[in-house]
Amino acid sequence: MVFNALHFYIIDFMKKAGIIIALIFIPILAILPLFNSGYFNMHDVQHPVRLFLLNKGISQGYLYPRWVDDLGFGFGYPLFNFYPPLIYYVAIVFVLLGFSLVCSLKIMLGVGFVLGAFSSYLYARLFFSRRLSLLVATFFTYTFYHAITVYVRGAFAEFFSYSLFPLVAYFLQSLINKPSLGKILGLGLSFALLLLCHPLIAFPSVFFIGAYLLLAWVFAKKKVRVILSQIFGLVLGLGLSAFFWLPSFFEKKDSLVEEILTKELFNYRLHFVQLKQFYYSPWGFGGSTAGTADGISFQIGKYYLLFLALSFLGGAFLLFKKTSNKIKKTLMLVGFNLCLLGFSWFMTLPYSQFIWDKINYLWYLQFPWRFFTFASLYLSIVSVSVFVWWGALVKNRLWHKLGQIFLIAIAFVLVIKYSLLFKPQTTFETTDKKLTNLKQRQWVISKTSFEFVPKGVATKKNELGVTTLAINSEDLPKESYRIIKGKALVKTKLNHFRNKKYLLNVIKPAIFQLNTYHYPGWSAFLNGQQVIISDKNRFKLIRVVLPKGTHNLVFKFQNTYVRSVANVISYVSFGFLLFCKAVIWMKKQQKRFWG
Repeated sequence: MVFNALHFYIIDFMKKAGIIIALIFIPILAILPLFNSGYFNMHDVQHPVRLFLLNKGISQGYLYPRWVDDLGFGFGYPLFNFYPPLIYYVAIVFVLLGFSLVCSLKIMLGVGFVLGAFSSYLYARLFFSRRLSLLVATFFTYTFYHAITVYVRGAFAEFFSYSLFPLVAYFLQSLINKPSLGKILGLGLSFALLLLCHPLIAFPSVFFIGAYLLLAWVFAKKKVRVILSQIFGLVLGLGLSAFFWLPSFFEKKDSLVEEILTKELFNYRLHFVQLKQFYYSPWGFGGSTAGTADGISFQIGKYYLLFLALSFLGGAFLLFKKTSNKIKKTLMLVGFNLCLLGFSWFMTLPYSQFIWDKINYLWYLQFPWRFFTFASLYLSIVSVSVFVWWGALVKNRLWHKLGQIFLIAIAFVLVIKYSLLFKPQTTFETTDKKLTNLKQRQWVISKTSFEFVPKGVATKKNELGVTTLAINSEDLPKESYRIIKGKALVKTKLNHFRNKKYLLNVIKPAIFQLNTYHYPGWSAFLNGQQVIISDKNRFKLIRVVLPKGTHNLVFKFQNTYVRSVANVISYVSFGFLLFCKAVIWMKKQQKRFWG
């Protein structure tokens, strides 16, 4: 008896170990192009600089530096007050371990690919066997949009959210099957990570979350308990991530976010996908534009469409055939995923514009084709279901085996063919220093993203008719300060992101300009007393009046009321999470002790 039990545990361990190894190796063809000494060209070139600034902020003692210097054309801005920080915190782990910035970003991408395989596998296990769930993870990994997000657009945060959303879906669905405190905490944590990774993906995920709540209401045995469990998990996720999304939401009015991200070339009306592009859209490394002249592909993939068509036909045929309860349940769940797939695709098409027009917050998503993030998961589930339908429809053993072999052969060709898309257009040799030097930070990278600078800074239209800051290269600051008027000798005692100290000998009453944008949270202290800040100048830079004499001048970037409240909410939520985990652990220990 003991031998049988030991044998069972060994076999179970080997199966689980085999699954883990398989999931690590599934995305290997997608990850391999990252294994080179250089970096690669992409649309978003800001990642090395952002990671550099996060590392610099942490080295200055700020665990979460909302404000960073150098960006915003050298005048700084609240980068991590608005831009989701998760991917850079994943990458910073490897920086602290001694890897270069570029290498750390690549390792972060590798982690994201493996995470995507694991999360899609977990979600698939709610419907399919282990083997078919591995196939779902494979199909999910090699969708076109996955390759586009990493190797064309370089949208690393969106890519990571691509890997996190299946976890949210997994916990929402598993709570319907059997609610538990552990699953509620899992939903809360996964939803928080999604918000910290990409809030612009987390917001439209509400459509899909609503679908899971509806599914619970229709099919769950204990409807109220399940729905309350789902809602509680989502609220916990909001609480855990409140330190980021709450200030981001309420303080965007103080920046150029609304002016830059929802108008002109980023207007969502220009970026709908045309239906025919689902079937044919040439691969490219360009950008998105109105109509069908896009430089990137929105093709779903002919092999995916073939699996989808076979699955739809097989499922439709089974609806009118007497089958087991297990097959009926799988039909229902796959049909649910098919509806979510259809909705995802619908939201990328111009037919959905009436929805976009009515929901203003969707405008920040900019590109309707970002709904491919959700479509990729549901496409993988529905495509793989054809294997289940074939097994239910064909009773002849020979034909069953031949059909399975045929489908596996197509799946193999799909992976080999589409894995070729997972490579950059060009690579180049570089160093961290070249990618993050002062000129890169103040000028090159600042020109690509300046939506977080405060509202009121002078702007102009460039040659394309697009709004940009009215700043020329000669306007870039050479020092962290400037004496505008009068005469003073200045000694810089500290020049950190959120804390700047100067010792001054003012010979003639002067106006001191801190070469930093005036944004809510900045305060000035002269000899320990708070003084009034003036920002009535072209770039809204911080200025204070200094009387004659010797002075200590300090500038601090402090939390606003919203930030302070948001931090408290996150601390309380995290404490509650730890408390619940402790309760679960103690119950397990008690159960083991008492047998």
